[in-house]
Amino acid sequence: MSESVWCQGPLAMAEYGALPGAVPHSGAASEENMWGEATSLRGEADASGSGVRAVLKSPGRVSLALFSMAAFVGALTSMPTPGSGASGGAATLLAASVDGFGNGTWSSNQPLSFSVGNEYGTMVSEYKWSHIVEPSRVTTLTAKLLDEYSSDGGGTFAWTIDDEYEYEGLSVEHTFESVGGHSLSLLWTSSDGSSTVTLDDASVMCKYVRREIRTLTDEDRNRFLDTLRTLYDLRSEDGQAKYGSRYNDMYYFVKKHLHGAAAKDCDHWHDNAGIVTHHLAFTLELEQALQAVDPTISVPYWEYTKDAILYESGGWEDSVIFLDEWFGVASPTNANHVVTEGRWAYTPVLADATDFSNITNSYGLLRSPWNTNSVPYFTRYDLTLGHAFYTNFPTCSQFSECIRRDSLAKINECLNGETHGPVHIMIGGQWGSVSSNSAMMTFGLAPQHLLLAKNLWRHGYVRCPDTCDDEGSSSECKCSCPASVMDGTPYEVLTDRTGLMHWIDSSSRAIYFNETEGRYHIQGYTPQMETDAWESILEALCDPGHAGEMYTSAAPYDPTFWVLHTTAERLLQFRRLKSPEVALDETWGFDHMNAASDVGVVCDWSQVDAGVDTLPTCTAELCEGHGASDLIPFTNFLGKGETYTNHQFYDFMEPNNDELPYVYDSFEYEHCDAIGVSMDVTVPSTPVMMGPPPDRR
Repeated sequence: MSESVWCQGPLAMAEYGALPGAVPHSGAASEENMWGEATSLRGEADASGSGVRAVLKSPGRVSLALFSMAAFVGALTSMPTPGSGASGGAATLLAASVDGFGNGTWSSNQPLSFSVGNEYGTMVSEYKWSHIVEPSRVTTLTAKLLDEYSSDGGGTFAWTIDDEYEYEGLSVEHTFESVGGHSLSLLWTSSDGSSTVTLDDASVMCKYVRREIRTLTDEDRNRFLDTLRTLYDLRSEDGQAKYGSRYNDMYYFVKKHLHGAAAKDCDHWHDNAGIVTHHLAFTLELEQALQAVDPTISVPYWEYTKDAILYESGGWEDSVIFLDEWFGVASPTNANHVVTEGRWAYTPVLADATDFSNITNSYGLLRSPWNTNSVPYFTRYDLTLGHAFYTNFPTCSQFSECIRRDSLAKINECLNGETHGPVHIMIGGQWGSVSSNSAMMTFGLAPQHLLLAKNLWRHGYVRCPDTCDDEGSSSECKCSCPASVMDGTPYEVLTDRTGLMHWIDSSSRAIYFNETEGRYHIQGYTPQMETDAWESILEALCDPGHAGEMYTSAAPYDPTFWVLHTTAERLLQFRRLKSPEVALDETWGFDHMNAASDVGVVCDWSQVDAGVDTLPTCTAELCEGHGASDLIPFTNFLGKGETYTNHQFYDFMEPNNDELPYVYDSFEYEHCDAIGVSMDVTVPSTPVMMGPPPDRR
């Protein structure tokens, strides 16, 4: 990062920053200039090791010196100002400039500078760029000239942007059309023409700015939601003909998520190190599809820790997020759990999708294969099998604990889990006949039921009908564990075959493991009672029931899905920007916790599909998609045909990467500070984990 300052008189240009090979000096600083001549500049010098390059201009000679910032400031303050009579003729002063991408900051003694802003005010300042503007949005640029350079307050300002656009005025408006660095120069001329101040080779960085959904203007919020709705209504072929190749419809995005998360072998997107990179690349892909329709749009974030404070005593469903004109009701009261009012009323799930995707449900709907719901619209329910196990959103305390973790592996885990997962469950919900199974509540299975059932499905024990009759009863079309695939007793299936008893035990206070016998038992149960209980537990897990889309691999159907992961990235960016203050180990990895969805096995179905075996072969190994060098299914964000591995995309996501097309509006968490929860990463904290719900048995 560097800036250049030119001063009148004998003109002196200084460029300060961490220069390679810079050494501390004291007193006069002397270095060999570009012509082999020695030159010096008087002034105080610091001992920090950062240097300042100065080019002193005098008639007939230009020389280069390397010295400290303090030395430069000392020299600068000794220079005459325009109009002081120290030099003859028209006074010319060349003011500070930033590098080619707008890096650097303006010091208070710059004679000529400028600011940028739009209807949201001054742009964000936490990043390395001094001036951030937004594409396809009117930007106001305002010049500032120090009073001593214009005694009468007059004069004119002339602007040149990208060597193409020219404007005059103290404040001018310009619309930047492309992401990236843009050049800028500014010239002030006094009223009588006797003095000029020039700002040459300045620049601004143009980025999309992602804002909290509630801070958007009504117009911008409606533009985002309306354009998002377009992706549900306009199919890819027609959209690409109209808007270009970056357009994709919502069914494309749902299919992509299903193929990552609902694959039979393992979950390629969740519960391991690839969770963050996949979802943030996914969000960027959607954002660019939206921008194909409306180039002003960026994906907002939903800071639901604010809702956690507002609805601490309950009633989170009343959040403004769930207004009909925003994202629709949180939990529809109709029997089918379908949103019936507002922008998202009767939003369809793709029917007859077997030719479009090899992953569908039994009705041919583009849904998770274990979700045998026949209703052709996306659904929501605020209960999980009749109970509200999460009564509030993730809190400031949980965000604070997550951001203070000292490694990427640990942060990946909390972004996958407690800071994010409950929102999916609260909005999606789960219901069905399995709710009445006595084992559900007796052994506290309900909170983790769907996750356990899904793992039983991957292991091949849960089988769902290939097809179901649209005219038949939905209750007759459900998944089960057929006797033909049972290769042991219920106890053996839950323990040796799948290892699921480990998570069942963690949810139930009644079940325990006897170290001496090497066997699980149930407190107060006879052997026969235990046998019956294991059978009842397995029967309960063999029927996943129905789930709202947010609690399934088809979650992108629900529009709230798209404002969750930006919230997670904002938190991660905040932590990465703070890494110079508190070290962050960015070694690729995932800190595995005791989660029912994180089983760490890959199931090979090839022999089953070939008709050779009845059950897949499941082994403990890393699921493809989570390794540092694994390619992720996202490309061409920069229009260069580029591909990304997990680690390459993580590097691309670096907050100060010039090529990353977006930034976040702020990293302020005033609402957390107001309740005494600090986001200061320098303060240690005690982990705050979600854990099993308090009413487990």
